Amino acid sequence: MLNTERDRVRLKALALILSTAALAVGSPAFATGPTPRERVSPLTIVSRGTPTSPVQSPTAAWNGATEQYLVVFEQFRPGGLPGRDIAAQVVDARGHADGAAVRISRGDETRDSYAPAVTWNPYTHDYLVVWSDAPVSTGAGGGAGRASSGGPVESGSDAPVILGRAISSDGAVSGPDFRVSGPASIAGDADPTIAANSTADAFLVAWRDARHSTPDGGKNGRADIYGRLVSS
Repeated sequence: MLNTERDRVRLKALALILSTAALAVGSPAFATGPTPRERVSPLTIVSRGTPTSPVQSPTAAWNGATEQYLVVFEQFRPGGLPGRDIAAQVVDARGHADGAAVRISRGDETRDSYAPAVTWNPYTHDYLVVWSDAPVSTGAGGGAGRASSGGPVESGSDAPVILGRAISSDGAVSGPDFRVSGPASIAGDADPTIAANSTADAFLVAWRDARHSTPDGGKNGRADIYGRLVSS
């Protein structure tokens, strides 16, 4: 029983304190679950192209050992030279470029390298990059064999092939490039993709292959999906 005015004032103050505490605990600032955050980070430049050497067709892989990304892309050759090279740029966990980009393809001015794909193998800690490679064409766009799924491909000795190259965990080139598609691929190989085996030194590379197509290079004939296991 409240005997004095002082008791009634104390009771009102206690009720106010309890209601304020309940509101605070239920607010986002005091929630026990994850707090809301932005879905995307601020924009960063991974590789800056130039008017004479633009870059395009990026693809990326995450390295769980170094906690970095490797971004692989096409880069047109400067100085008006036809064709493209494949380059790679290490990107840190915050999304910022780390060091300078390195060229992965051999830089042969008679060849055009394009359509890269990359993955990282947690067993070997190596990346493997694959791409299409064809003789340089002087036509618009800078390269022969720009075939994509459903389109015509080159045939014969000038047909695109699939090449690959191992990249070490720190983003450095490791050994020479090598041919993934076999010698029987006398028609265009295009659209490579790659996946890593996390328990072995093994990668699966798959691509569109027109070796069984009609003489017109697959325009009106068939193309198949071929694959091959490779190691780093």
